[in-house]
Amino acid sequence: MTAPHPRLSISALCSWTWSFEQDLEMWSDLGVHHVGLAAWKLDAFGHDAAVSALRERNIKASCVVAGGFDLRQPDTWDEARQGLLRCIETAVALEAPCIYTTTGRTTGALWYEVLNTFARAVEPTIAAGHECGVTVALEPSLRTDVSFVHSLRDALVVAKQTGIAVVADIGNCWMERDVEGALSEAGSNVALVQLSDVKIGTLSNPAPGGRSVPGDGELPIERWLRAALATGYQGQIELEMVGPDIEAQGYRAALERAIEQVNPLLTNVLD
Repeated sequence: MTAPHPRLSISALCSWTWSFEQDLEMWSDLGVHHVGLAAWKLDAFGHDAAVSALRERNIKASCVVAGGFDLRQPDTWDEARQGLLRCIETAVALEAPCIYTTTGRTTGALWYEVLNTFARAVEPTIAAGHECGVTVALEPSLRTDVSFVHSLRDALVVAKQTGIAVVADIGNCWMERDVEGALSEAGSNVALVQLSDVKIGTLSNPAPGGRSVPGDGELPIERWLRAALATGYQGQIELEMVGPDIEAQGYRAALERAIEQVNPLLTNVLD
């Protein structure tokens, strides 16, 4: 069994349907030393209990994936902010540098009007993170049910207006025009770098959808990673693999293969 590279982190989203307890057992068996935590798993297990369990095993957190806002329902924002604040508190306890979220789906208004709505919703959370020394970041997502921001460049527009940081995830932005240029533009606003692969497929052999183990797909991962690191990013490189291909392989099998295939890449690029 190959131990993860010192800069490699494993997202809890790689085992999407598993509980925190199941994740923790697998992380311990695989010798994982950094993880990205999922708020819904922490909520079910208990944030304080999770902090204690991770400390006992000397597992550190690279981030906490938090819930988002329903921008169409302002009366729900206070509850959403409380959930985000709980994630910030957990990040502080584990010395994790950031939490991240998505914007929430569009309200149906013009794009910049929706941006103004999101800015009002998220401002107290960004301020709370700043006070605690935790970066609050936005992950642009291709999923329209959770985000109206689908590209890294659009995320930078949001960052400029709100002060939020951004997550650079190859799985969400690999198809963007001149994505390397977008990463350069992001610069110090990058709070987290995430890796996966994608099987693009053909008309006769359609892609399975979602993400794949790095090396199984068709993305220029090394070129993209070098561009992400050229921003000056010094944090963990996080594996985030979600979708039918990972489900078919099984979470542990997919992660074992991913660690084996990403380790040499990180050694080549970082060491």
